Amino acid sequence: MSDRANTVNVWQWKQKQGLLEAPDVLAEEVPVALVINGISQAVMMVTPQDLHDFARGFCWTEGIVSAWDHLYSIEERHQAEGLELDIHIHPEDAVNLQRQRRFLSGRTGCGLCGKESLENVVGALPVVGKQLTVSHRQIQTMLEVLTKHQRLNAESGGLHAAALVSPEGSLLCLREDVGRHNALDKVIGAVTPSGCRSAVLVMTSRISYELVEKAAKAGVEVIVAPSAVTQLARNRAEQSGITLIGFARSGRHNIYTHPDRVKERLDL
Repeated sequence: MSDRANTVNVWQWKQKQGLLEAPDVLAEEVPVALVINGISQAVMMVTPQDLHDFARGFCWTEGIVSAWDHLYSIEERHQAEGLELDIHIHPEDAVNLQRQRRFLSGRTGCGLCGKESLENVVGALPVVGKQLTVSHRQIQTMLEVLTKHQRLNAESGGLHAAALVSPEGSLLCLREDVGRHNALDKVIGAVTPSGCRSAVLVMTSRISYELVEKAAKAGVEVIVAPSAVTQLARNRAEQSGITLIGFARSGRHNIYTHPDRVKERLDL
């Protein structure tokens, strides 16, 4: 059992047994303050695991650092109210951050809180490359790979996951969190954007525009999910060149954008 999950006793009803006391595992979420160059910039509700990965990914996908090596150090501090990540970045990026005045107060994995203008929501996105090709059969197996390795969710049933999977079906990196945006930031922070460009991003959640934007900033070419895709997510994927695949379930999936990356079969 993970030390990041809490076991409690609950009253569990079963049809043939009635009401019984039984143990249950709850997913953990704590407030995590991101303090950047001495100034508190964000408070997010996060599963307290892989927090350095989360900080790196968040700083990249939110445009806080303009280059990967501009993120100098991350120090984790335990406070009475939660956790604090003391992050040091390049001084020029810190000045730009203050100019943007992007003070966030996040719910669980909130992706929009604190944005001060419409331009911050629908601004230009980078266009991803055209290196990956996947088959329909490979897409069908990718969610099986994701589910098989969701260790924390197997315990609590309350966590999202984001994973990078090779076109051949090998798991490259997986991170879990109560927030789907947080899970994605953790994966990007773990492998760096350069590591995202040769893999398919597979997520457990519906795909909204914020996830597409974070993926585009990391150079992801293909996103696969078992759930729905929003209209704005589709539009942003179309603009950034991402192949967006939703409702990926046994025997079917929908391709919403750039279907040219998906082939009937591949000569691997």
